[in-house]
Amino acid sequence: MNKLTLVRHGISIGNEIGVIQGNENYGLSRNGIEKLKNQDFSRLINITNIYTSNLQRAMETAEIIKNKINFYKKIKIDPNLREVSAGILEGNTKDYCKYAYPKEYEIYSKRGDYNDILNASTWQENQARAILFLSKYLQCDNQNDIVVSHAAFIRCMYNLLNNRYRNTQFDIPNGSIFEIINPMSKLNIVDFPIAKTAIVKMIETFDNKYIVKFKNNHLKLSDYLEMDVLNYLNKKMNVPSVIQMDNTEYGQTKVMKYLDGIHKFGDLKDNDIVHIFKEVSTLNKLLKKYDNDFSPDGNIKKDLLNCQKNLFTDFAKEDLQELINDEKFNNYLKKVDRLLIHNDLHRSNLLIEDDEIHIIDFENMKKYPKDLQLATLICSCFLLESPNSNYEDYLKYANLFDKCDKDIIRNLIIYRLLYGLAFFEKRLLTNDCDESDKEIHKKYIKVLKGMKNERSSY
Repeated sequence: MNKLTLVRHGISIGNEIGVIQGNENYGLSRNGIEKLKNQDFSRLINITNIYTSNLQRAMETAEIIKNKINFYKKIKIDPNLREVSAGILEGNTKDYCKYAYPKEYEIYSKRGDYNDILNASTWQENQARAILFLSKYLQCDNQNDIVVSHAAFIRCMYNLLNNRYRNTQFDIPNGSIFEIINPMSKLNIVDFPIAKTAIVKMIETFDNKYIVKFKNNHLKLSDYLEMDVLNYLNKKMNVPSVIQMDNTEYGQTKVMKYLDGIHKFGDLKDNDIVHIFKEVSTLNKLLKKYDNDFSPDGNIKKDLLNCQKNLFTDFAKEDLQELINDEKFNNYLKKVDRLLIHNDLHRSNLLIEDDEIHIIDFENMKKYPKDLQLATLICSCFLLESPNSNYEDYLKYANLFDKCDKDIIRNLIIYRLLYGLAFFEKRLLTNDCDESDKEIHKKYIKVLKGMKNERSSY
């Protein structure tokens, strides 16, 4: 059982002069320091950690509490606990804001959402930041932590944890204390056991739903690329967006926009197939226009050579060597234009809602030959779900994409099959292997054999 004690910082210089502080870095006033030193913190016992915002008034408060309760460990500074940004109001006195920004000040004074205040943080960003910090309590137990933060952010976090409307009002005077037992227990949390390299959960607050993704490695350049790509795509498509992300003591955590829809597996109706091809075609056209010098390059030839290390199925090894030595395919790889590709378009990464298709999981995108988007769609989304189908059945939708050579598409599909098969054959030899891995492995084998039989019939 975890316990969380939220503490608002002591009286700051900004409080005393009537400034809307937000993320302005005011320290404690003399009066604030004195009051904290005289405050009774004796009920704060058996503490595991003290966390504090990175703003001076919170850090100074945390230090006083640490000394008062004889806490011996280092205080943990977490920028995710900083105050809600008040945008253009920050750093100005309340009297000035009443005159200069009357509409914005009215929102602030009524403790409403800051979405309509220029440069302020939105309520969605604030909730996502609170979830980013709180998500650690889904990964640990028996923690008894103090969290020193700020009035608006404590209101956000306290309402969220009590599963009530985000702007529910209650008094939060300087130095006030709020204790929460089992901090995540009132939220609706659903596991999505679909990812092989991450833990994925849906967290539903009173106001909204979020996807939270945990990985045991720290953020890389590709994660920041993903955030940038999704921000770009969101202007034209309904795809996820990364609202907040950070490195944590357990690895990395991302809080993302939730999209409604269901995963459909097996054979699909023609209407769903058409909508999927159209949505991926739209994605393909948008990614052609996306310009980022930091986009990493994928290398199919290198991928194929790496597959040699993990493949143990004999006929797949033969297919691999045949593809590596295919002269037409090699010439194509040297000359073809490249663009960012979503190279993982299996059904678990597609949400279907009525006539809408939502594409998710844009991690690890790389620049690959432009035709790979069509090939990986046919392979991962259709052939692996309907192993008895023929890849040519789906080429009638190829007119939605750039003109392409049928033999090249076939070879790109074989590449994608070999790449996926190598991944699962490696997993089969580890302790991480489960029954779903074995079933997916069988699908890869069946589809690859089907592709081999089709080649032999030419």
